[in-house]
Amino acid sequence: MDVASEWNLEERDDDWLKGWAVSDGDRAGAPDSILLRAGAVVLGQVRRTVARADVDAAYGAPGVVKGFLAPVGALLLLARLVRDAPAPVLAFADREAPLLALPGALSDAARARALRLCDEEAAPLRVTDLWYATTHLLKLRLEGAIEAPLSLRCYQPRPAGAEPAGLDLVGDLVLSPAGLTVAEVPLRDPYAPLLIVVLDAEDALLQVDLLPFPSLCRGGAHAAELAARSRSRHPIADLQLLSDALLWEHAGWHEAEPRAVGRIAVDLRGATGHETILRPAFRAWLSAVFDLSLEVPAPEGAAPAEAALHADVAARLAAGRPGGASGALVLTLPARAIPTIAALASRRLGAAIAGGARLGPFLTVDPESGRPGAFVSLPALDPAALPAAWACPVLLSRPGAAEAPAGPAAVAEALAILPGAPGAPADDRRLYPTAPDAPLPLPGLAALEGQGISVVVPVHNGLARLDRLLLSLAAQSCAGDVEVILVDSRSHPHLPPQIRALAESRFPDRARLARYDRPHNQSAEYNLGASLAEGRYLLFAEPSLVLHDRRTLAALRGLAALDRVASAACLLLATPAGPSGELAFRSGGYFPSRIDFLGAPFLSLAEADCEAALPLATYPVVANSAALCMVAAETFRHLGGFDARACPNHGHDVAYGLRAGAAGYRSLCTTLVTAVQEERRGRPREVEVPRVALGDAAALLGLLAAATVVRAL
Repeated sequence: MDVASEWNLEERDDDWLKGWAVSDGDRAGAPDSILLRAGAVVLGQVRRTVARADVDAAYGAPGVVKGFLAPVGALLLLARLVRDAPAPVLAFADREAPLLALPGALSDAARARALRLCDEEAAPLRVTDLWYATTHLLKLRLEGAIEAPLSLRCYQPRPAGAEPAGLDLVGDLVLSPAGLTVAEVPLRDPYAPLLIVVLDAEDALLQVDLLPFPSLCRGGAHAAELAARSRSRHPIADLQLLSDALLWEHAGWHEAEPRAVGRIAVDLRGATGHETILRPAFRAWLSAVFDLSLEVPAPEGAAPAEAALHADVAARLAAGRPGGASGALVLTLPARAIPTIAALASRRLGAAIAGGARLGPFLTVDPESGRPGAFVSLPALDPAALPAAWACPVLLSRPGAAEAPAGPAAVAEALAILPGAPGAPADDRRLYPTAPDAPLPLPGLAALEGQGISVVVPVHNGLARLDRLLLSLAAQSCAGDVEVILVDSRSHPHLPPQIRALAESRFPDRARLARYDRPHNQSAEYNLGASLAEGRYLLFAEPSLVLHDRRTLAALRGLAALDRVASAACLLLATPAGPSGELAFRSGGYFPSRIDFLGAPFLSLAEADCEAALPLATYPVVANSAALCMVAAETFRHLGGFDARACPNHGHDVAYGLRAGAAGYRSLCTTLVTAVQEERRGRPREVEVPRVALGDAAALLGLLAAATVVRAL
């Protein structure tokens, strides 16, 4: 006889298992209790509360109620979620019913839902909020109309490989009718699933629930992942929806394909060895829930300190339990990142990665407060296409693994969470994101030494501002490669000789003054200066700029020299921003802002504040601001320069970037160095792209696919 028949188990109603039970003790007048266990841990009693006249007639003992409802859904989910999770068992008299052995729908975890305690109709207790007060202290806000004290017990699975496997009690609280406010649960592990059990004064089970991914809660390590997915004004509802979606994907109830990520590689460059991803609790969670372990590729040409760190970390990882995941992809992360739960659970990351590597989207958080920052999506580029791409998550095919299932060419899922720049960095960190005495992580800079740079500056009046720019240019590390072309269009008649003399004093025999005699047209002025240039590279710069970092020109030349780069720029800061004179964000390139396909295609671009989201990064944008950007002279002429007719004074930089993108070029911006513009600015600019520049929807989508997207969370 099978277990279901022997136990008289009849059906499942979502989380509840229906059945009836009779024992010899019942007939003798001493009713037995039904116990619900997880391994050796008794969670509580299952009361028989449903009278069954048909059972009374057949088995006697009419004074004993025999029908019961057992809350088994959360335990079935836990068993499906965690490797080595304790098996759920019903025990009654001398009989046991292992729930995982039940047939069909009786043991189907897919019929259960997580976080039922957060439902509006949950009773007797309802959880209305969950958040971390510290790294391990989880708080639950409770509501409910109860008439007698209740017990709230919380359990977490023991670490992977622990003997014996089972549950650890991490919270045991007595709730009084007058004290239903906030419960504090000191977690053993801030990542491991949390089983929540509510009992009455006689240890009868009232509610059993599962918080599958506690780190999604506010203040948790994966809170940014929830912020990126939020679609409502009710965070607890978003937590429910995302938890169930991730459970569904993790368990693979919808398909038989393995989870996509089969290995995680950690790049230790710049690491200390104490990062979150390397900590025992995080590694134990990866092993228990996703059957994954970490590996650290051996560094090439590492300094002794880096080699010693690699050996130490590799030894620590070797002591853990090896992963057994069979996914076809390797996720490579910088040590300061952690993988998102969605990336670990996904079975649909796509086959377009097979045979190559792809940069993946990521989320940023404030490194000090942990608050969610931004969602950053990079184009579907090979990492080799961008300098220092190791600072981003990278997906590549796993050697020897089966081919990944078919999927989209681009990776839409955020793969990792990285600390961004602090929310309010000090001015010195903003002026020098990379230490001024450190080499920039850009390849090939030395090979470009001696290649000429023609700096084109439109001038009107204001000799003092111009002199500050010229002085900063003369202080550049590659100042010997620089010629200066000043284009004068609106200055007072007596100023041109003074402008020429000033330029000659800063750049003897390497400065020229060109006069533009037509009505003011900044595009035409830049084009005139470019036509006179003798350098291999052109730098367009407004006279209000100061290049305080002496490596700026060399960095921009290095980026402009890369294959099919239309323009290169760096992060611009503005001063003064107000009476205080504090630095403010000015520009970090133009990003897609709003898009609409209802009717004619519509696109607006914004100089989105990317300072915190993209620290120490080099990334593609739709266009760079002409306030400061460098282009290869040959590329600029090939693309036809700035459009002086359609965009005389505004939008010429955007139009140039769009035209370059349509021709297969890319615009790069970097936050490795910064420059300062003496200008009062409000919010970053948003520019509506003229419809004539967009073409059809397919062209617009191609343009967006080649640019970075930044969305504030």
